[in-house]
Amino acid sequence: MLKLLLRGMYYVGKSAVLGSFEKLENYEKHLLEEAFKRAEFVFVGIVADDEDKRLKAKIRKLSKLLAARYPGRYEVVEVRGEFAPAVEDEEVHTLVVPSQELARSINEAREKRGLKRLMVVEVPPPEVGETGN
Repeated sequence: MLKLLLRGMYYVGKSAVLGSFEKLENYEKHLLEEAFKRAEFVFVGIVADDEDKRLKAKIRKLSKLLAARYPGRYEVVEVRGEFAPAVEDEEVHTLVVPSQELARSINEAREKRGLKRLMVVEVPPPEVGETGN
């Protein structure tokens, strides 16, 4: 059983959140809020590929938002394959993702390293046609 200690309004330890954070609309902000509610420090993984020419701009925009809301409580990580902090850091206890599929591969990689599986919080994106703002 996973035991988490509360400090203030969030749990002691680390969580990780993974997303594209393309436009930082309400859904993406909600994804971030869920991660920050669950830990005192959050690894924010931005999914990128070799064609992502706006990656640096997305990282700057996201970092500005996080610095204003959660100063000193995060690290933005570019993810081009494996989400290293979520896979390798034994202090990470929670993973916030848009789908269970992402969580499954991360937990499998952790198990191969002899680490405990992460508690998964799935925050599905809004249905097509729903507003993201």
